Amino acid sequence: MRCHPIFSLFAVALFFGALTGCGTSSQTVGAKGATGPPGLIFLNAYNPATQYVATDVVTYQGSSYVALGTVSNVAPAGVASSATSWAVLALAGTTGATGTQGPSGPQGPQGPQGPIGLQGQTGATGVAGPQGVAGVQGPTGAVGPVGPAGPAGADGKNLVSMLQGKRFSVQGDSISSGNAWQQVVIARTGMTQANQDARPGRTLYQAFECWGNPAVGASPGSFHASYLLGGTQTCQAFAVGMQDGASLAQNLANVDIEIVQMGTNDQDEPVGSLGDATTAGTFYGNLRWVVESYITAKPMLRLVLVTPQYNGYKPPAITQRYVNAMVAYGNSIGVPVINMFARGGVNAITASALTSDGTHPNALGYQNYYGPVIAQELQRIY
Repeated sequence: MRCHPIFSLFAVALFFGALTGCGTSSQTVGAKGATGPPGLIFLNAYNPATQYVATDVVTYQGSSYVALGTVSNVAPAGVASSATSWAVLALAGTTGATGTQGPSGPQGPQGPQGPIGLQGQTGATGVAGPQGVAGVQGPTGAVGPVGPAGPAGADGKNLVSMLQGKRFSVQGDSISSGNAWQQVVIARTGMTQANQDARPGRTLYQAFECWGNPAVGASPGSFHASYLLGGTQTCQAFAVGMQDGASLAQNLANVDIEIVQMGTNDQDEPVGSLGDATTAGTFYGNLRWVVESYITAKPMLRLVLVTPQYNGYKPPAITQRYVNAMVAYGNSIGVPVINMFARGGVNAITASALTSDGTHPNALGYQNYYGPVIAQELQRIY
C-alpha cells in the first residue's frame, strides 16, 4: 500500500503564522480533525504492466484518467471494461486549425567554392620480371597392365522408346513386301517383328486372300501357305512367320501392334461414305471390313493404319481423297492413322530422288523418310 503525504491549507497557515509571530497565545488550538481521503497521484503515461489503485492518475491518448479501484492491464479507453475501471479527468482537446504559413525568408548568398585539392603523383610502373626457364619434360611412364574384363552387364533398354520389346505385324502391298522400312522401325524403336503378310498389287478387298479368300464382309478362315496368288507364287512366298492352318486369332496371339499399309492399289474403287457397310463395295466399306476383322480376332490388338503417299499411280488430288477417307475412318473408331501423304516427304519435286518409279520408295526414301516417319509416329502414338 502506498502512503501519500497530504498537506491542507490550514496546516500550512498555522505553520507560517508560528514563524512570523502572528496570532496570540490566548488562542485555543482545536482537536486534530480526521485524516481526509488520499489525494490524486499522477503516475505519468498509462503502462499496461503497472497495477493501479484508486486515485492513481495517468495520461492516455492525450486525455487524463483516474483509477476507480485496483486496475491491472485495462486501458483507460477502447476496451469493454474501461468505463468501470477509469474515470475521465480531462479529455484531450480537438486539434486546432492549422495556422497560415509564414513568409519564406530571403535566400542567403552562396558561399564560395573551396579550392580543389592537389592530385597526387602517379607511381611509376614496376619492371616486369624475366620469364622463368621451362623445365625439362619428364619421361613418359610405362603403360600399366590391362585389367581383367568386368562381368557383362544386363541387356540395356531403349529409354527413348516405350515400344522396346513390343512385337508388330504388317499387312501390306508392294511397299511393305521388301521389308525395308520395317528394319528402320526395328532399329529406331527396339520393337521386334512377329510376322508379315504383304504382296505387290494387293488391295483392301484382297487382304485375307491367304485366309480362305473370304468374300468381302465375311470372316477370314485359317492361313493357307500353299494358296496360289496370281500365277505360280504361293502365299508362303509373301508371308513371313505365319502358322499354316492356324486362324487369324491364333496368328495374332504373339502380336502387340498390327500395321495395315494399303490403299495405293484401291484408287479405282469408289470412295463411298463414312459408315458404309462392309459389303458396300466401296473404299470405306473395304477398309472397315479389314479393320473390324482384326479387332474381332483380337480385341486387345493395337491397330495402326498407314495411308498411301504421293505416287505416280494416280493424280495427287485423287490420292488425297482416299487418304482423307482413311484418316476420317480411323478418327471415327479411335484407330491411329499415319498420314504418309502429309508426312512422307514425297511430292512432285522429290519423287525422282526418293522413289524408284514415282511410287515405290528407293533405298534413300526408305531409310530417311518412309521408315523414320513410321517409327516416329509409332512412338508418338504409344
